[in-house]
Amino acid sequence: MSNHLSTSSVPLLAGLNAPNLLDLLADGVYITDRQRRIVFWSAAAERITGWKAEEVVGWHCRDNILVHVDKDGHALCGEEHCPLHHSVVTGQPSAAPVLVFAQHKRRSRTPVEVMVSPVRNHAGTVIGGIEVFRDLTDYMQDQLRAKRIQAMAVNCPLPADDRVAFETRYQPRDIVGGDFYRMSPLQKPPPSSQARQRGRGSERAHHQALERDLPTTRGRKSAPSTCDAWPTQPLCTGSA
Repeated sequence: MSNHLSTSSVPLLAGLNAPNLLDLLADGVYITDRQRRIVFWSAAAERITGWKAEEVVGWHCRDNILVHVDKDGHALCGEEHCPLHHSVVTGQPSAAPVLVFAQHKRRSRTPVEVMVSPVRNHAGTVIGGIEVFRDLTDYMQDQLRAKRIQAMAVNCPLPADDRVAFETRYQPRDIVGGDFYRMSPLQKPPPSSQARQRGRGSERAHHQALERDLPTTRGRKSAPSTCDAWPTQPLCTGSA
């Protein structure tokens, strides 16, 4: 008897086989041989992708069926980037779930979270692979909504100055997120002594001219209004 079964579980599992158990899962499951030809397609896989078992069993997932791509649109069905192929060749399961986009029967793209593992026979030889995938459609809609909000929140128009330029080359690993940055105007350098003297001279002449031109009120001239400095504030704060 298998070490994974207890004697009390035998009546419970009577009449059940592996395909029956896999069909009970909410996540999609399919199994392939070493050439990645599909030999099993679960009920949840049908629901998530729209492909019926009789339409895909005996075919490869790259045969215009799932045709997985990553979030940037790069094809994953070759031997170099396919998670399932890597698992079959190395004999190792995936260490973490991978976000990919599977082709639905309607030819739209369905975001799924994928976990893969090799399938071994009783002798321990790898004879194929198994992939379990979870539908992330609702999650991705929330992520894309957050991405639009983030894009509006971090919009940072630069001042009309040819001396200033800013370019973001950072690409976040996930749909949202990234590095935060802050841009602030530089403080003007203190004027030299000669510039201060010239400034005081021109300011004195300006005030004298105002005193000559301003009307008097009860024999006294109105004091000119002045503005010492504009308030400074950060141009923007946000996330790249």
